Amino acid sequence: MKKKLVFALILFSIVIISGCGKGAEEATGSAVESVCKSPYFEFKVGECCLDQNANSICDSDEKPAEEVVIVEETVVAPETEEVEITLEDSCTDTTYFECVASYITKDELFIKFETRREGFVHLKSVSSMGCKKDFADKNKAIEGYPIRTDVLVSLPCQKYKLGDEVQDAEYVLEYVFYPDDGFVNPSTGEWEGTPRNLQKSSGQVSGTVRSEPKKIL
Repeated sequence: MKKKLVFALILFSIVIISGCGKGAEEATGSAVESVCKSPYFEFKVGECCLDQNANSICDSDEKPAEEVVIVEETVVAPETEEVEITLEDSCTDTTYFECVASYITKDELFIKFETRREGFVHLKSVSSMGCKKDFADKNKAIEGYPIRTDVLVSLPCQKYKLGDEVQDAEYVLEYVFYPDDGFVNPSTGEWEGTPRNLQKSSGQVSGTVRSEPKKIL
């Protein structure tokens, strides 16, 4: 009886062990094997979705790549005015002013003078080519321009257009001159003589009308 009982227990154990081994094998096989075929991906057990780039993410869950638009900027070079220079800029001197340089543009006439007499010059006005510029009066004689002083005059004038040739155009200076020997006290500017009369001097300027003025005369 005991032998039959032992034999029955051994047989039962063999059946149990065999059943467990088979279950483990079936469980392992179901985890490795997928029911989805490429290009599909098993995102849940028994459920497939399209995965064309094979990155284990459903294509429907991926954000579409942003399209980069490259805009090419077109640079337009500014138009430049070309002027053929046929005349040299020049100007002539006057009695009390030496003309150092001149330059004519379509908007202005530039003239650089240097005073040339011992004393003080009060410049009242400059006129040329039908245009005129006035200067403010000075309170004292000594407030004028002393000898060897640079005087840069910018005379607004739109008489000519770009590229025109100006030949010997007259300019006129109006001024009052106070000589050194007429001051009671030069440091205070006290003048002892009679009031000075307004004087005029004229010269000439020539040149080609440009689009832009010189930086330095």
